Amino acid sequence: MTKYRRLSNSELEELRDDFVKYLSAQSITADDWQKLKDKNDEKVDELIDLFSDIVMEKVLSSIEFLEIITSEEIRVFHIQETKTKLIGLSFNKKGIDLADPRQFEEIFKDSDSLLSFDPQVYSMEKEHSKSRAEESFFLVNMGASISNKELFEQLNLLYTS
Repeated sequence: MTKYRRLSNSELEELRDDFVKYLSAQSITADDWQKLKDKNDEKVDELIDLFSDIVMEKVLSSIEFLEIITSEEIRVFHIQETKTKLIGLSFNKKGIDLADPRQFEEIFKDSDSLLSFDPQVYSMEKEHSKSRAEESFFLVNMGASISNKELFEQLNLLYTS
């Protein structure tokens, strides 16, 4: 059973060279792998699950910023080593759809435009109760996608001013 999630067949195919190196580190040759696939589904599943966890741990641990954008709200998370900081933004003005890329671009084209939409900015910090990777995985499962430092900093400037 995986700690995060099992890589899909297409993801495994993309990581084929890395998977071969992983098997080699486990002293499993190409012939051994073929025999395992033919006779021992449990062992094959176990090896794929372990490899998936290694890959996911590495990817999730390297994530620094995540975002969740809905039609009404933006939440940007800065995942640090021991805590996560959230900057959120919502609007009192009706008819705003942040999920619409054109409206998003219009709202964020400059600070005057952003302020004209009457934003409400909030911030929170939370100490990690799990590993950094597990915290990132939790947010990704909630619908977060990778974000960038610029959006976080722009919202943070609004919050601190």
